[in-house]
Amino acid sequence: MHFLSNAGGWNKTHGQVEQTPRIDSFELALTHAWGGIFCGSRYLDIYQDENCCEIFPPHSMKGMRAKLSHKRNGYGGKQTFFLCPKCGTRVRYLYFTEQGLRCRICAKLNYRSQQQTKGSMTDYHKSMDYARKNLSVPPFPIDGFAFCDWIPEKPRYIHDTTYRKHLRRFLQYQRRHEARTLADLMRIIGPAGRAEVYRLME
Repeated sequence: MHFLSNAGGWNKTHGQVEQTPRIDSFELALTHAWGGIFCGSRYLDIYQDENCCEIFPPHSMKGMRAKLSHKRNGYGGKQTFFLCPKCGTRVRYLYFTEQGLRCRICAKLNYRSQQQTKGSMTDYHKSMDYARKNLSVPPFPIDGFAFCDWIPEKPRYIHDTTYRKHLRRFLQYQRRHEARTLADLMRIIGPAGRAEVYRLME
């Protein structure tokens, strides 16, 4: 269970995955009949059989039931999933809501990244973080304008194919940054300024 402070963005009608306690069906393999399952830092009592499990929240004698579904894996075993109590979809995680256990869709939850307000510098910061992790960056700073013409050099320790893969991802961020920066500039200068820009471009 995670608690993050960023709740901004366009979609405030939905909750956030990172702020909602959840249980993981993959942990059921560690229990047999009576056992326990983690929900963040809390340990919940659980009873399970082949087709169903019952989770008991702390200080509660009333359990919350969820059906189980099993899928064979490539190692001769099987993987256990929950069936959402509301829609019946097979999912790995179930979330605790006021209505009971629900999958992410039924609980109306979005990821934090889906609720972030995206500005012209969003992709700049993402791409620079990506370049630091997977490519290379110069020792001097690169501002938002110089960034538009900058191509990270290939590190000596990675293969050409790997470099091209990371570069394609980097260029996607770069193109989105350019488009958003241009849109912001056009919005600032207004209709008259846009008309003058288009006239000069002819």
